[in-house]
Amino acid sequence: MIDRPRTGIMSDTYAGIRTDLILFVLGFFLTVFIGNRFGPGGLGFFSMALTMYVLGVLACSSGVTHVFVPKLTGIPKNEQRRLVTTALLFVVVFGLAATVFGFMISRRISQAFDIYDLWRVVCLVSLAFVPGVFNETICNFLAVLDGHKTANRYRMKKRIIFLCVAVVMSVTKNIYLVLTAFFISDLILTITLIRRERAWFFPLDFSGFSETAPGLLLSSVRRSFSGSAGEVNVRIDVLIIGYFMSASSVGVYAVAILVTRLILLPWEVIREVMLTRPKDTGDTGIG
Repeated sequence: MIDRPRTGIMSDTYAGIRTDLILFVLGFFLTVFIGNRFGPGGLGFFSMALTMYVLGVLACSSGVTHVFVPKLTGIPKNEQRRLVTTALLFVVVFGLAATVFGFMISRRISQAFDIYDLWRVVCLVSLAFVPGVFNETICNFLAVLDGHKTANRYRMKKRIIFLCVAVVMSVTKNIYLVLTAFFISDLILTITLIRRERAWFFPLDFSGFSETAPGLLLSSVRRSFSGSAGEVNVRIDVLIIGYFMSASSVGVYAVAILVTRLILLPWEVIREVMLTRPKDTGDTGIG
């Protein structure tokens, strides 16, 4: 049972900004590398894949995060385990549904965008939804249960693995093999989380599941729409340009807009820190 924040708001925010700055530098390097290696068209495919991945994972996990994270503190360990079990079951089901949906509409999306090979991009990204939402949910829970440093460390590892896989796959000069980095990096992180953090979450506890699950499911679905609305607003421009223009245009736009996303970085960190603060502990947690 957790009675108070492990770290203060300011220290969590500082650590988050520092981590996200490092991730931004890695992302900038990868964008430049792919642009040089595959040209604007390849970079456009990569940018659209990244947008679909982020929006898909967020849509599947944000509702669960908003509903379950505030409930984790101030309750006994066995109740925490039951909540986590329900949440993980939800996100795995959501991720599987998103994967199946992605495969089903991949051809239609390719036709709508008038980009024939886009269906391959959609399918490759869809494969990463299940491990992606699992990892994001576990990291959000760890931010509450074990501090933001632990969650940030795993997010950093995932980005480094992604970068390494993408660079290695680029040797083949096949952009579709580069896009497998989404699935491979998430799968490796899922295995790592299960091995190293299983004491927090396993064994799973399904007692009382049938009584609590329906209400929590409805709340999660409702919150998923509001939770992902902001990110849709920020990232939908990439898909709009791809729809009305071409993959090469998206690649050029991705380079132009990359630095501007840096402006939003502090606000995203603050949002995440405040979302995963333990509730009503009697301590401000500042400092």
